[in-house]
Amino acid sequence: MTTPSGHTSAIRGKKEIGTTNKDRAGQTIGEVEDVGLDKIIAQTLAVNAGSRAVRERVGLSYVRGFSSSMTAQVEGLEAGEVEYEMTREQLRRRRS
Repeated sequence: MTTPSGHTSAIRGKKEIGTTNKDRAGQTIGEVEDVGLDKIIAQTLAVNAGSRAVRERVGLSYVRGFSSSMTAQVEGLEAGEVEYEMTREQLRRRRS
């Protein structure tokens, strides 16, 4: 689902895969419970550089760009949207 501000995310699969975020000193700053999803998918406007950077920083990989089906008048919508994902296997590799 897309909000009028262009922030979007979707989770597909059976359950949510999780990750642990750590600060520069290695201290845990947040955890997401691992409840078994096969894949996380997140979408945002192509022009939303901040949102794209966050997706990349947490380990999601760019999958595709596509034309938006949004009908709301949102700045940057003409550039389309992008999709990122992380599979359970990618998360396992990232954690090892």
